[in-house]
Amino acid sequence: MKNLIYKWTFICVVAVLFSSCEENDIPTIDNNAELVQFSQKSFSATVPSDESVTLTIPVNVTNTSNQDRTFTVTAAESSTAVNGSYSIGTLTIPAGSYTGNVDVTLSPEGLEDGESYRLDLNLPPFAETASPDQASITFNKEIVCNDYKLTIITDAYPEETSWDITDSDGNVVASGPEVPYGPESSAESRGKEYITDIFLEDGCYTFTIYDVYADGQFDGAYEGGYNLTCSILTLASGTGSFGASESTDFCVNQ
Repeated sequence: MKNLIYKWTFICVVAVLFSSCEENDIPTIDNNAELVQFSQKSFSATVPSDESVTLTIPVNVTNTSNQDRTFTVTAAESSTAVNGSYSIGTLTIPAGSYTGNVDVTLSPEGLEDGESYRLDLNLPPFAETASPDQASITFNKEIVCNDYKLTIITDAYPEETSWDITDSDGNVVASGPEVPYGPESSAESRGKEYITDIFLEDGCYTFTIYDVYADGQFDGAYEGGYNLTCSILTLASGTGSFGASESTDFCVNQ
């Protein structure tokens, strides 16, 4: 009988100990707490030089309500966007819904040509100890550019290289070189730059670079390369062995 009492006491003590551990290790969760999260974390936009652009950012919430709910979305200190270049609307979750949207308007005010900006958005945390959920918008001022520059960097066999640009109908609008790159089959040609200025109307095009020997811009020891640029924009680029040809589609001011 005494042994039975001891065993029963031991079981009770163990049960109390395990009960205490469970209470300490498992946090209490408020089922009524609202967890608000962005459904997408990153966005990008180009802002026209003469008008604003509005992005609709989707947001999810973990519970519903019989009334519309609103939340304040703020710009994080980590943002590089300049004052006046953005405005953030109010996040609204309609009654009975798990989703909502917040509109962010980006304007060209204060934006510099060739610069990239980032607007980091913070949602309110669902608890005092939680970090706010964040999404980022990367944006820049639209660059209107029609004056392109093609740079060809040759290997030891520059005479093998040629190129062309065709429009969306397949018509050749530019091609080169007018005379072969050179000197032919010479190590002196390695790293030489040839620059061609090309004006392109608005529209879509295909740039193609060719190599007669079908080994691209690689002579076995040195890699040549090419790039087609306009201001800070790079529309086509490549290096090394690309075979007989390599093509890149791009659009101008589209």
